[in-house]
Amino acid sequence: MRGIQMAKRIAVDLAEYWEGLAGLRLSHLEPKQLGAVGEEIACRELISRGWSLLDRNVRVSRDEVDLLFYFDGDLHVVEVKTRSGYGFGLGRESVTPAKLAKMRRAATTWLGTDRPSRLYRSICFDCAEITVVTEFEVEFDLIERIESP
Repeated sequence: MRGIQMAKRIAVDLAEYWEGLAGLRLSHLEPKQLGAVGEEIACRELISRGWSLLDRNVRVSRDEVDLLFYFDGDLHVVEVKTRSGYGFGLGRESVTPAKLAKMRRAATTWLGTDRPSRLYRSICFDCAEITVVTEFEVEFDLIERIESP
């Protein structure tokens, strides 16, 4: 898989994300909660890098996109993969050609709605990996342009 990777370790205070998670450790979260926290971490990290959030959790029929961002003239379609450790492989390994096709279909449908208000130089498919390193720390990796149409 091609891509540009940028890694960063981030300390996580779950209370910042949801009041109900205060005092919990990352390893104690249910898979659905961990995925939601991972999406929020990815969203905040990309915004801190100057990316503009356009939409999130876009569902079209059976296809879905986690995050849609605008950055430097491009539309970035971001799949977020959150892992509770390194024992289950890298998140990017689960972004298969079939998953990319679903992301492409959802993004194409989204572009056909009245929401987009700008032209995009290109559409980029990216993977944001969130891996729990310690009870209160994650590693954030952004693999950009894992596939370009």
